[in-house]
Amino acid sequence: MLTGEAKAGSQSAEASPFCRSTSYWNYLKGARQKGIHTTLDTSGNPFTKKSRSLESSKNLMEYTDLVLLDIKHIDDGQHKILTGQSNQNILEPGRISLGYRKPVWIRHVLVPGRVDEDAYLIRLHDFIATL
Repeated sequence: MLTGEAKAGSQSAEASPFCRSTSYWNYLKGARQKGIHTTLDTSGNPFTKKSRSLESSKNLMEYTDLVLLDIKHIDDGQHKILTGQSNQNILEPGRISLGYRKPVWIRHVLVPGRVDEDAYLIRLHDFIATL
């Protein structure tokens, strides 16, 4: 993927770039050195401010051009029902990306009856407005 004279970008949807930050960092660095636009496609999990994830995010952001953040549900309680986990660590990488002046694109799938209520969409809008 990193050979030749690529003019397109490179996106990797590795399940957990924060867990494998060294290999992912090397991938991003190699792509950037070849002039390839890089995207960190993540749901933010298992990122936490208390773990070494914060240091890993600094390394990853060094060679990331765009953050594609997958938000499954803006409401923490509903997110737990949907995924079995809190959304607090999922929202945090979006906030942290701002400190690195990286653009953040939000991916949010509308599932009828699950995440499409007006109140949830307004809260999602309000969160996005803070980015």
